Amino acid sequence: MGRPGGGLPLTDQDGKRRRSAGSPLWKKAPLALVRYPGLLAAVVVGALLLSLVAAAYPLFLSRSEGELLDSAIANPTITPYGAGMFYSVTNVRFGEKVRRGSDVLLADRLDQEFARLASEGPHLARPIRYALGAAVSVTLPGGIKAESGPVAGWLFSGTDAARNVDVVSGSEEGGAMVPDLIADEFDLGPGDTIEISGDRRTVNLKVGGVYRALYSQPRRDYWLPWSEQIFPQCFDCSAPPQFILVGPKELVDLTKEVGERDADLGWVAPVNGLPLSLDEARQVNLYTHALTSEVTDRRTTVGRLFRCCGRDFVRGPFLGRRDTEFRSAMPLVMREVERRAATVEGPLRLLLIAGLGVAAAVVAAAAAFAVAGRRTEAALLHARGWGPARFAVKSTLEAAIPVALGAAAGLGLGSWLISVFGPAAPPAASARTASFTAAAAAGAAGLFVLGVVSGVSFIRTFEVHSLKRRLAWMPWEVFAIAGALWVLTRLQAGGALIKDIRLDITRPSALLLAFPVLFVAGFAALGARLGVEALRRTGPKLGRNSPVAYLAVHRLTGLPRLTVLLVSAAALCLGVFVNAQTMVRSLRATVAAKAGVFVGSDVQVWVDHDAPPPGNFPLPITRATRLKYAGSLLPGEQRFDMVGIDPKTIVGAAYWNDSFADEPLADMVGRLSTPSGPLPVLLVQGQGTPTAIQVSNVETAIDVVARARAFPGVYSDDPMLVVDAALLEERVGGQHNPLRRPGARTELWIAGDTDEAVAAVSQLDAFPLATLTAKDVKDVPFIKAAIETFSMLNVLGLAAALLVMGVLVVYLQARQRARTVSNVLSMRMGMRDRQAGAALVLELAAMLLVAFVLGASLGMVAGRLVSPLLDPLQTIPPAPLFDAPLAVVGWTLVGLVVIAVAGGWLVHRRASAVDLGEVLRVAE
Repeated sequence: MGRPGGGLPLTDQDGKRRRSAGSPLWKKAPLALVRYPGLLAAVVVGALLLSLVAAAYPLFLSRSEGELLDSAIANPTITPYGAGMFYSVTNVRFGEKVRRGSDVLLADRLDQEFARLASEGPHLARPIRYALGAAVSVTLPGGIKAESGPVAGWLFSGTDAARNVDVVSGSEEGGAMVPDLIADEFDLGPGDTIEISGDRRTVNLKVGGVYRALYSQPRRDYWLPWSEQIFPQCFDCSAPPQFILVGPKELVDLTKEVGERDADLGWVAPVNGLPLSLDEARQVNLYTHALTSEVTDRRTTVGRLFRCCGRDFVRGPFLGRRDTEFRSAMPLVMREVERRAATVEGPLRLLLIAGLGVAAAVVAAAAAFAVAGRRTEAALLHARGWGPARFAVKSTLEAAIPVALGAAAGLGLGSWLISVFGPAAPPAASARTASFTAAAAAGAAGLFVLGVVSGVSFIRTFEVHSLKRRLAWMPWEVFAIAGALWVLTRLQAGGALIKDIRLDITRPSALLLAFPVLFVAGFAALGARLGVEALRRTGPKLGRNSPVAYLAVHRLTGLPRLTVLLVSAAALCLGVFVNAQTMVRSLRATVAAKAGVFVGSDVQVWVDHDAPPPGNFPLPITRATRLKYAGSLLPGEQRFDMVGIDPKTIVGAAYWNDSFADEPLADMVGRLSTPSGPLPVLLVQGQGTPTAIQVSNVETAIDVVARARAFPGVYSDDPMLVVDAALLEERVGGQHNPLRRPGARTELWIAGDTDEAVAAVSQLDAFPLATLTAKDVKDVPFIKAAIETFSMLNVLGLAAALLVMGVLVVYLQARQRARTVSNVLSMRMGMRDRQAGAALVLELAAMLLVAFVLGASLGMVAGRLVSPLLDPLQTIPPAPLFDAPLAVVGWTLVGLVVIAVAGGWLVHRRASAVDLGEVLRVAE
């Protein structure tokens, strides 16, 4: 039977051809994008950015926590010895048994049990055993005393103790190791003999070597458990008796010989395998926590043996008081890590969301103009009856391999970037797993977004209806703007800093990052929409006399929604980048200014008021005395603080920022040395014009010769008077001088490199009572977290901006391919090659310029609105500073110009190489 209308009958083979005729692209889908290298690159790089952001988050967070962990363990009050586990017991008699009737000595049993517990614990080193024996008096043989009298010492034994001191001479093999505090008194050396005495007996002891006394040396991890016995417990206290190092058997014998029968014992199992990952630290923490519960439970075997913790009274033949302690600093370490990590995690989480959003927007932009770039192919499929769902599935299949490659590259690149530029600590194993999972999920999400947007673009191109037209121009950016304004009101109401009651910390709110993203996204989209609409209305007039301008305007307004999308995406990325630069620079400037004001300079050294002035010092140095609540200003009786300075040396030595006053520092302090008339003063953060001060019911006339908003040495937000310290002493005398009160503090302010300045403190004639550096003050955890977070946002914004630039170039290539016939024909009909290239450059430059203006201005405005709300030290002036990144903005503009010129001419050259005959054949 023939076909309707005549002809040959339809064979099975013909049916197969007809059924397969509509689906050749299904078979070629996995490699279809190879024919479109620009679109392929956009999809791969978009998936790469998505994967990079998602994979980098757990790695960066884990490395940050690891770095905090390393810092906490390195604390001199903790060290690996404190982070492990430590047990001590006092007054253990040398013959004391575990229990009555047993042959096992208590000391040996404790040693065995502690070693067992340490071996079963994760990441714990072999235990170190300590023994503190009798306190003795040291003389020369025959009872010959030093000029200052007998010198006290303490018999001590510890595993490898002699290897953890600075040996001056000799060694432990020749006899006891004595500290130089004892050796210098008697001019001792290796081979000499000393006499040690207890309460009742005396014994001779051979000196094998001399080491530097521990109290005079930097603290070492090994000696941490005995800090109270080694170091003075107050500033004016004399050094306690230093250790005489002997072997464990010698300690027992010598202690017995001087008349004592017991010793204090201690064991420590430090953590090993440093640096620890966070997972490993948690294992140690869980083990020591469980062990503490067991040791402190007298119902357990271990608890009965250790008899922990606190004070106890031993019964039986050895009556007496006994103190026991079992501790580990790892819980404290983990809590501190949690506290500081919490300041990073919240902003990082929002940073992750912002990064994924920007990357997803880029992927969506690539998918949006995919239909326009392949319009002929899409139209063919639509004519064959394809719908948006089928086209979306096809687009997903086409992008599957490129997205997988991009996701894998993003995972690798993210890991490499974090390892090279991120925190130095190793990530936890769980973080690596989370990173891999996040990269896979990001790739799947990117593929889903690409498919959905492709389907929507197919609808907008071929299935236009009234509902779509109404929704297409709905100002969606209004929701982002409303959200930004709501977030801003929350921030201004005190939501910039959040108090975490559980961890007892203050951390930056996630709203600090939400605001610039919403603010820039909303207003950038609104500005782009208004700009395109204005260009549609005025474009024909602009291009009347210039074919270049006409062609560029026609292209920009031909696909207005896509132009708005691309300009908005570029503006968002640039705005995030500029805002991050603004926040980082402003925060750093504010923290540096506040630290400099609080410390006075780079380094502050607290000295006695009557200490000799600094002589020939290698760095700029000045002397200042400050006092809180020095008196009252008259009229008004408002209390004030006071700082007495040396006007001759303060310039160059004290910290100064030109924003502190309206005139140079040298001019202001130069007026403070006026010899006659009222006392000249510089009024800081004060209102009105006081005429006198009242100090201890004594009034002194003053003359305000200068004013400043901030000044080095400010204590609080109360008014402060800066005076010439020498002139004040001359005017009021020592008895009525407020700077001589007990509460006044005299300091030396040193400018220069912190390490160099601290090292040079030893050259001072004055004895340093304490030292503080601006570097220490800058180490405010939540401010460091905010700076690091905005720095990461900085990198993300820049990377996304570069990606958007690439997408814009790819967009031009796709658009040129879609309109190749008209473009080539226009060139064949008289348009010069240079004009066609200039039109492309102008088109790309216009989009980039508008995006730059919108992004840079909105980014700086957002920073200007937010930076005053983030005050790290609210009681210390100055108010938060605003530092606009003008140089960065300028270089960014230069880079965009280069991209516009290079990208435009690249697209033009590729379009010019198309053969007209081939184009016309394909177009048919």
